[in-house]
Amino acid sequence: MAIGYAPAAAATDRVWISVHVTAATGTLPTLDLVLESDALDTYGSPTTRITVPQFTTVGSYITSIAGAVTDVEYRISATVGGTLPHFTYMVAMGIAPAS
Repeated sequence: MAIGYAPAAAATDRVWISVHVTAATGTLPTLDLVLESDALDTYGSPTTRITVPQFTTVGSYITSIAGAVTDVEYRISATVGGTLPHFTYMVAMGIAPAS
């Protein structure tokens, strides 16, 4: 899942991610999400920025990391497991000054 372009995060910034899982079905469903970044949109050598704790049911997770992050392309890598798993979820990502 692509998030796309975002400006580089300065050393005084934080990179935020918010995940909201609104539905989870199947037998022993699992959802693993990772925020990755790269300098180019081809993602030839992505860097893992945030690994979200595994979801097995509905829930939310919000966290941030400190800058500096010079990459400007971001994406979410998702891995779904279980028997006939299905998740409905939303991910938001942003860069904001640390306070």
